Amino acid sequence: MRINNIIIKTNAMRIYKLYRVLPFLLLTACGSADHTIHSGAAPDTTIVSEAPAAENKPQTTQPSTQKIIKTADFNCKVQNVFAVATKLEQVVQSLGGTVEESTIDNSGSATKTIYYKADTAKLIHTYTTTAQLRLLVPAQMIDSVINAIPGMVSFIYSRSIRQSNVSLHYIANEMKNQADSSNNATTILHAVKKTEETVVVNQYKNSRSDLNIDRKIENLDLLDKVSYATVTIALSQPEQVFVQTIASNTYIAHVPFIAAVKNELVNGWQIITEIFISLISIWPLLLIITVGIYKYKKLRSKRPVILND
Repeated sequence: MRINNIIIKTNAMRIYKLYRVLPFLLLTACGSADHTIHSGAAPDTTIVSEAPAAENKPQTTQPSTQKIIKTADFNCKVQNVFAVATKLEQVVQSLGGTVEESTIDNSGSATKTIYYKADTAKLIHTYTTTAQLRLLVPAQMIDSVINAIPGMVSFIYSRSIRQSNVSLHYIANEMKNQADSSNNATTILHAVKKTEETVVVNQYKNSRSDLNIDRKIENLDLLDKVSYATVTIALSQPEQVFVQTIASNTYIAHVPFIAAVKNELVNGWQIITEIFISLISIWPLLLIITVGIYKYKKLRSKRPVILND
């Protein structure tokens, strides 16, 4: 019995100690759970706080900072080159664009003259009309022009649409200009000035200034090309025939009979006068020949006459 009492008291003491420790265990568990929850939420907070910082970086992957040059080339067949070219120019100007180049050319392939009347003829000229257009369209309106072209032409030989991202090139120019104006560039300039060579210092200043100006101008040109897309269109129409009535060369060159007789009489008289003038110009030779003939006849007349028996 004594042993049993001892065992019961021992178990009672263990249970009592367990009840005393249990609240501390619960508090510790809650504290660790709260710590676990806060520690698990910390990465999310860190990610959210880092997102704006990433957006502020000058990266070209952001759509708002991309600088894209858009171009489009078309080669089309139309029924009337002049009408379609005029319509395209009007469309581009209505969208706020500019016609940079518009050239229309009629290239002839064959020319033939045929008889029509006694005094007239017909000139038949075969030609092909072509046009070259270079249009500057606001970049946001280029789709409107591209979609409008198929409805104006009869056939499209070729179409090419290109997009060139020049964001990195633009940023590189800006960063180089900023670097030139920073303390590093100033330090280099001071180092050059220490040489006390005025020519070297001036050359350095001019070269750095020229580079900065060239980069700024290049960036302005890039911005202009980004703002306005370039659309190049080649137009041609079927071969055409142009007929023109002209005066006949044969009729114009024909001389009436009376006029022809008069002309020939005049020509004959001119021949006679030219011969007479030519004889006069050789009078010494004629004189020698005349004297020679006279002497020959005189000598012949003095020869004895031989009679035959």
